[in-house]
Amino acid sequence: MLFLQFINIHKPSIKISGGTISIGQDLSNDVVIDKPGVSDFHAEIIIEEDRIWLSDLLSETGTFVNNQRISRNKELQPWDHIKLASVEIELSEAEKYRPGDWALKKESDLLSRQYLPLKPLSYVGRSTDCDLVILDGLLSRKHALLTIEKGVVLVEDLKSVNGTFINGKRITTSHASPGDEITFDKITFELLGPSLSSISAELDDSTALRNNLSEETIGISTDYKIQKTVIKPTKKTAEPTQKTKLNNKKTAHEKTSWAWGVMGFLLSMLTGLVIYYFLR
Repeated sequence: MLFLQFINIHKPSIKISGGTISIGQDLSNDVVIDKPGVSDFHAEIIIEEDRIWLSDLLSETGTFVNNQRISRNKELQPWDHIKLASVEIELSEAEKYRPGDWALKKESDLLSRQYLPLKPLSYVGRSTDCDLVILDGLLSRKHALLTIEKGVVLVEDLKSVNGTFINGKRITTSHASPGDEITFDKITFELLGPSLSSISAELDDSTALRNNLSEETIGISTDYKIQKTVIKPTKKTAEPTQKTKLNNKKTAHEKTSWAWGVMGFLLSMLTGLVIYYFLR
């Protein structure tokens, strides 16, 4: 059974049974969405022979499926993401597994389509208080606790009588990854969840971020060292030492004294010549 599940606005889910469903702001539509950007008659859904089609009705802001703008007769699949202006809608399928979600899949051939979605904390057992109630087999009332962590599921046996197993090995507390087999007593499930590649991509992104920060810090440090190296020789060359300054002053003083001596000698000779001229 399919539903239109509204993601970012408060509106009840709408069951899709058959025929045509019109969507827009006008009150005559089957689904009325009174939000900015949604046209009076924005889009329509047509259900025929177990196939679902979505068409845009020449709306001003367009109709998008999985971030791709569509015109007419776009076939929809369960879990497709629909966007009308700012309104986001998901085509959900009740009691069916959505790829990428955490769930347990029954290993029995007769129940191969039975999925048990996992919550962040999921108690498993025979008790009706449990999140996953399993009545077949000899499970304890509260048999195990499954906790979703990043990339894995922590499986904890709650002192059950007949035990909890991961890939055939009895455990007390252990981690399980997508694809592992989890057995409660003798009832076996396959653990479904995000693909290993998507988990690795998330870890790579966080690692890359740390590496970028490290490179940035190293770059700043290197620039600083280069700047110091360039500045230091310039300071040594431009600023003479105290000894050099004293030597320069001494040399200038000697040159001045020698000039005054020469001028005194010449003045004395000139004075002598003048006196000799008058006495003669």
